[in-house]
Amino acid sequence: MKKLTVAILMFATSFFSIADSQKVQSPSQDESVSYHCSQSTCSAWIDRHSDRLFFFKDLPINAVTAKWISSDIAQVSFSCGSPCSVSFFYKKSKGISKDIHDILAVNIPNECALIPTDDGIATIYLFDKNQDRTLWHVRYNDRKFDFNTQSATPFSTIKAKFNTDNTLELNYQNNNNSLINKKIKNPCTIK
Repeated sequence: MKKLTVAILMFATSFFSIADSQKVQSPSQDESVSYHCSQSTCSAWIDRHSDRLFFFKDLPINAVTAKWISSDIAQVSFSCGSPCSVSFFYKKSKGISKDIHDILAVNIPNECALIPTDDGIATIYLFDKNQDRTLWHVRYNDRKFDFNTQSATPFSTIKAKFNTDNTLELNYQNNNNSLINKKIKNPCTIK
């Protein structure tokens, strides 16, 4: 009986001290994205030779996703609820981006993202320190688009992707529940 109690105690101790650590090497092998999550916090950083550049430290979250989305751009993301997510980006020549919420699509060559705004959707530069500046913007109540505004979070009903021809493709249901497909030309260019 004593052995069983000791075994259960050891298992419980190891179960509750589980930590998740990951190191994702860049394609060039020059640097890596690393993260460590304990029971109640996570930290994520870039390992560059002998120093660390932090995305965030001891944030009260329990999971992180880290990946290289191109040969020189890394993305670190975590959930902040449903449908909430936060992402950071890193590029050696530009450093770490500000936190970007609820990304709908990323255009890697143009370093641009489609995000929701208070009144619609917009494209922004990933590494712009002043993310108030939008490149392209459309309001949910724009009649040319006829977005379904019945949802509490209209952006969650929009599926988006950037195409190789520099267009943004939006797929969504309108207010009449018809499936709409729109293409926007050059949404990552300042107009």
